[in-house]
Amino acid sequence: MPSSAGDLAERVEALVKEAEAGTSAELVVVIAGSSARYAGVIGWALGAAALGATAFFCWSPWVFDDGWLPIDVLGVSVAVAGLVGTSFRARRVLTPARERARCVALAADAAFWQEAVHATKARTGILVYVSLLERMVLIRADLAVAASVPAAAWNTALAGVQAPFTTPDAFATAFRALGVVLAEHLPRADDDENESPDAPRVRR
Repeated sequence: MPSSAGDLAERVEALVKEAEAGTSAELVVVIAGSSARYAGVIGWALGAAALGATAFFCWSPWVFDDGWLPIDVLGVSVAVAGLVGTSFRARRVLTPARERARCVALAADAAFWQEAVHATKARTGILVYVSLLERMVLIRADLAVAASVPAAAWNTALAGVQAPFTTPDAFATAFRALGVVLAEHLPRADDDENESPDAPRVRR
């Protein structure tokens, strides 16, 4: 998981407490190292490495022992596939943006149900899904949020939080702005209960 995950996770609980002190919305944050394994990218890298290594060993100006060709090609291919499989940056660069966005959207939709964000008493649950490999943040909100917050204010808050993830500081600033909007249009009542833990759910 990218190194920023630890710092972000430490800060999120305080951010949620701060926001929920002023709103009846129930905020749930999921921090995922990635939203998919992108096995296809690893397979593509393996195939490309095998083809490239075969071409190099066959047409290189240097002379190689043909008897070692299969082993040499296998070694290069495994090394490249291993690099892609363990490198967040490599997988992000080699995966098309549309595919990354699709995987994050599917994972966010699934997390909304897995974390029971839809099950709050007043239907005010909000999922903030952070996918670090893809550097994306998505929000999924329950019915009462859309009914209570004007579209213009909600869209402005969404644009801030759902901007590409860069640093925990930038995320915190956008999260606080979301909390202000929620406090204005979904203010906290005296009898509000905290229905979900404030700590983020961290997924590898």
